[in-house]
Amino acid sequence: MADNCVNDLNLSAEEAVRLKEAFKDEHFLKLFQEYIEDVNSTDSRKSYEEEIIAIEKERGFDVKFILPDPVYVMKFTDNNVKIFINICSNQHVQEPTSEKKNSGNFVIKCK
Repeated sequence: MADNCVNDLNLSAEEAVRLKEAFKDEHFLKLFQEYIEDVNSTDSRKSYEEEIIAIEKERGFDVKFILPDPVYVMKFTDNNVKIFINICSNQHVQEPTSEKKNSGNFVIKCK
């Protein structure tokens, strides 16, 4: 699956070379690491969320960020291909419901 993500980048040959060279540069790696740490910090996320909430409030929308709480994961394998389904919950999302259709299939609805 990771290979597909790389292919989806659609980089030109020049861009691929420049990116490869950049990751060999220690100064670039240091800056990149600082960027990743900043983006993943609680303060940055809180600031980003506050900005989005303010912008959307001006547009008349009430925004709530849904940060999933992990519940469990299901793993399936088929012809040596692994598939993971992560099941999560959040206080702002109602529990799913299901109903049986005439065909015998179940339909799961999440609101």
